[in-house]
Amino acid sequence: MNFIRRIQTVLCGNAINLLISIFMVIALPKYLTMEDYGYWQLFLFYFSYIGLFHLGWEDGIYLKYVGCRYDDLDKKYFNNQLMGVMIFELLISTMIVLILSRHISNDSYRLVLIYIAVMNVIYHYNGFCSYVFQISSRFYDYSKLVIIEPVVFCITTLFLLITNKCVFENLLTAKLLSMIMVFVFVNYRLTDMVHPQKIELVNLFHDAIDNIKVGINLMIANVAGMLVIGFIRYAISNTWDIIVFGKISLSLSLSNFLFFFINAVSIVLLPSLKRATYNEKIKLYDNVKFLLSSFIFSIFIFYFPIYFVLIEWIPQYVDSFKYLAILFPLCIYESRNSLIINNYLKALRKERLILYSNLLSLLFSVIVAFFCTMILKDLFITLCSIVVIFFIKCFVADRYLCSVINKAGYKQYLLDWLMSVLFILIAYNYSDFVGFAGYFFVLLIYYILTWKRIKKSLYKLKKLSLAN
Repeated sequence: MNFIRRIQTVLCGNAINLLISIFMVIALPKYLTMEDYGYWQLFLFYFSYIGLFHLGWEDGIYLKYVGCRYDDLDKKYFNNQLMGVMIFELLISTMIVLILSRHISNDSYRLVLIYIAVMNVIYHYNGFCSYVFQISSRFYDYSKLVIIEPVVFCITTLFLLITNKCVFENLLTAKLLSMIMVFVFVNYRLTDMVHPQKIELVNLFHDAIDNIKVGINLMIANVAGMLVIGFIRYAISNTWDIIVFGKISLSLSLSNFLFFFINAVSIVLLPSLKRATYNEKIKLYDNVKFLLSSFIFSIFIFYFPIYFVLIEWIPQYVDSFKYLAILFPLCIYESRNSLIINNYLKALRKERLILYSNLLSLLFSVIVAFFCTMILKDLFITLCSIVVIFFIKCFVADRYLCSVINKAGYKQYLLDWLMSVLFILIAYNYSDFVGFAGYFFVLLIYYILTWKRIKKSLYKLKKLSLAN
C-alpha cells in the first residue's frame, strides 16, 4: 500500500469518526442538563490523561519498531510486553479505586474516578494493539479500530436519548461498552500476538526498563503538551463554575475537530519519514508546512455557517460559539506540531527536543493561567492567552527542529500570526454575513499572493509521494 493510499485509508476511518464525534458534541449539550454536560466534560478532561500511566513504556516500543513489517515482529516479545503493561495498569487502577476515591466526598466526582480506573486497563490494552497496527503499517485494521469505538458509543447514546435515559452516568457506561468492543476487535485481529503465553519475568523487566528509557521523554513531552491547555482548563474550573467550564470545553472540542482529522495523516507520515532519505525529509518539510497553513486558513471560513447553525440548535451555549472565534486558530499550531514538527523530531530520534519545548510552554501556561484567572479573573484574556501560548509552543519546537535540519522559516510564522489575528478580530466582532464577507476578502488576497507557491508546493509533494 503506497503512501497516498495509506493516507486515504486512515482519512476515511477518521472522517467517519470525526462526523460521529461532531454529531455527539452538538447533540449532547442539547439533551443533557448544563450540570450533567459539565461533569461529562470533566470526565473527558480526566480521561485524556490516562495515557501518562504507562510511563513511556508503549511509546518506547513504538519508537523502536515503527516502520517494521508485521511478519518480522517478534510475537513472543510483544506478548510479553503487553502482559507486563496490563499487570502494571491493573495495579495503578486498583490504587486509584482503593486510595483516591476515599478522599472525594462528591458522588459525581467519585463515579468519574472509578470509571477512569476501570477504563485505564482496557484503554492501554487497546492502545498497545493500536500501536502494533501503526508500527506495521496495518492501517486498514487501524482504521476499523478508530471507527468501532465512536460507532458503538453513538448507537448506545442514541438509545439513551430515545429512552429518555441520557444522563452523564449512563454515558460513562456507554463509553466503557465502546472500549470493550474495541478490545474484542483487536483480540480477533491480533490473535497470534495477544494469545496468553508464559511470561518471562527477567526478560520482561529488562525490556520494560529499556522501552521506558526510550519512551519516557516522549511520554513526558505528551503529558506536558496536554497540561499546557489542561492547566488553564483546571484554573477555569476553579475560578468559575461547572457551567462555564462546560461552555469552554465545548468551544475547545469544536476547535479540536480539524486538528483531530489532520492528526490522522501524521500517523501515516512517521513510518514514511523513517524510511525517507535526509534530502527527501528536507523537501517534504517546506512544502507540507506551507500547504498545511493554506488549507487551515481556508477551513476558517466555515466558522461562520457553523455559528449560524449551532446558535439555532443550542442557543443556551451562545457564549461557547463566541469563544470558538478566539480558539479556532489553535488548530494551525497544534496541527503543525503533530503533523510536521513532532513527526520529524521522532524520525530523527530527537524526542528530548519535544520535551524541552513542551516543558517551556507548560511553565509559561502556569504563569499565564495564574495571572489571568486568579488575579485578573478575566475569561476573555484567559482564552486569548491560550492562542498565544500555543503559538509560542509551536514556534519554539519548530526552532529546535530547524536548528537540527538547518532550515529557516520565520516568514511563515509571521503570516500565520497575521491571518490568525485577522480571523479573531473579524469573527469575534462580526459573526454574521459581514464577518463572512470580511474574512472571505482576506482569504482571497492571501490566495492571490500565494497561488504560484501553492501550485509549486503541490507539484513537489506529488513527486515525493510517487517516489515513496
